[in-house]
Amino acid sequence: MPDTIIKNDNHQEDIQIIFERLKKFTPTGVFHIGAHKGEEVDQYLALGFQKIILVEADPSLYEYITKKFKKDKNVSVFNYAVCDKVGFVDFYIHKSNNGTESSSIFKMDKLDKIVTSLKTSKTIRVPANTIDNIIHENNINLEDYNVLVSDIQGADYFAIKGAEKSINKFDAVIVEVQCINLYENYISEEKMDSLMKGFGFEKEFVIYHELYKNDKRFPAWGEALYINKNKKNAKLG
Repeated sequence: MPDTIIKNDNHQEDIQIIFERLKKFTPTGVFHIGAHKGEEVDQYLALGFQKIILVEADPSLYEYITKKFKKDKNVSVFNYAVCDKVGFVDFYIHKSNNGTESSSIFKMDKLDKIVTSLKTSKTIRVPANTIDNIIHENNINLEDYNVLVSDIQGADYFAIKGAEKSINKFDAVIVEVQCINLYENYISEEKMDSLMKGFGFEKEFVIYHELYKNDKRFPAWGEALYINKNKKNAKLG
């Protein structure tokens, strides 16, 4: 059974906790899907990673991070909704009153009923691509990237499905898992485990985050660390 903890959502803190589990293997690069504003880049660099790929579906955020990192030759930025197909998809901009975003290629299911401040402000059409195709089209050398991070609000399972040719090159995958149907097309954590196991990865650690309704608190989603059991340097700290 993997180790688990339940804590308040603090993404930078969560990254630090998760990457502590990987401190014994040599960092090379991070392939990060769902980049938002690239908040994690400084943290990745501080952890010793040399190269960063950021993939973001929202064109306005893509423009923002392109400008933000234009002088950094070790950061590459791509504008795609990552899933299991190539083409175009609807992208739903889910925002709360305080500016928190939970945008996704999927409509909300229970999420906006629990977090009532969340609304879908608009829907836009964006280019969709698979991890395998992004790597192929851009001649990305996966020897330079050994950690894959997926944080795309309910669509992570579909992104991983689109990496069947390349995922075994990564030492570790950090992926968001759902405990309840926050978004439509809900994929359970168990189904994600099964997909990852089929690719040779084993779940080692999960940070769960809670939501609450009335007086009840419950795990709603988590950040799961999967280790490639076929890679010799994928050792836990």
